[in-house]
Amino acid sequence: MAINVKKALHKAQTHKKRGDAAAAAQLYRDILEQYPQNRQAINGLASLNKSDKVIRSAGPSPSQEQMSKVVALYQMGRLDQARLQAQHIAAQFPEDPVIFNFMGVVALALGDVGAAEACYRRAIELYPDYGEALCNLGIALQHQGRQEDAKDCFKRATEVEPGNPDAHFGLGNIRRGLGQQEQAIASYREALR
Repeated sequence: MAINVKKALHKAQTHKKRGDAAAAAQLYRDILEQYPQNRQAINGLASLNKSDKVIRSAGPSPSQEQMSKVVALYQMGRLDQARLQAQHIAAQFPEDPVIFNFMGVVALALGDVGAAEACYRRAIELYPDYGEALCNLGIALQHQGRQEDAKDCFKRATEVEPGNPDAHFGLGNIRRGLGQQEQAIASYREALR
């Protein structure tokens, strides 16, 4: 289904202003999935990556310059180079969950769902309450047809980030696909709330 880019960008900006980076990031990724060269979505996602300091504060993390370079490669569609650079950064900072989540995003964009899953799992291992990585893992599992496992990821994301609309929306989609209509509606309502 085609996404209304203008509305999605506006909604992402609203989420960003409210401090809900996970919801904004998911909207930007949704746009980029259908329109990989959309500059506004690319720049929006990059600006969110620059503000990812809360998760990174637990230990040594890549510099802003390192992250900006790897994000720029991703934005330019140079996915193989972005993957190699992200792997290099991850080797330097093996305890940084954000770089592993980013590596998962790149792997999924390359169609390497198994690698994306492994990266998201590593990010969650490093930071179990990482709602964005939990949602991303849910998406990767959906791509593999593992609906029940995806449901567990989205459910966990709603528990660690109750205000994350993407987690509730993802859970609603899974429940709808599993024929759990009433539960799906409840999840969608929570996402809207």
